[in-house]
Amino acid sequence: MVCIQYYQYGTSTLRGNIVNNFINVTNGTGANYGIYNYYSYYINFYHNTLNVTSGSTTSASLRVYESGGSYGYFNVKNNIMANTTGGYVFYSYDQNLYSKQL
Repeated sequence: MVCIQYYQYGTSTLRGNIVNNFINVTNGTGANYGIYNYYSYYINFYHNTLNVTSGSTTSASLRVYESGGSYGYFNVKNNIMANTTGGYVFYSYDQNLYSKQL
């Protein structure tokens, strides 16, 4: 199962929430992701368990892609993440846009 979020927008007072998920990615040969967040902002990632056991070395348990500007403002807290593909546990294009307490 892969959870993909495209262009989801919260606000500073009403944030989007990706909370309490268990995602186990066990099939596939390309880049696999537990959660792939793409061009969104004001999103909380709390208490998720993400496990990626198949895919290429570009796979990631949590991938957050944004290019600055008005995108970002993420909270990533209390998540359990594993990736046994040789890829990333947590990949971000710009690490300055969010709090990081994995």
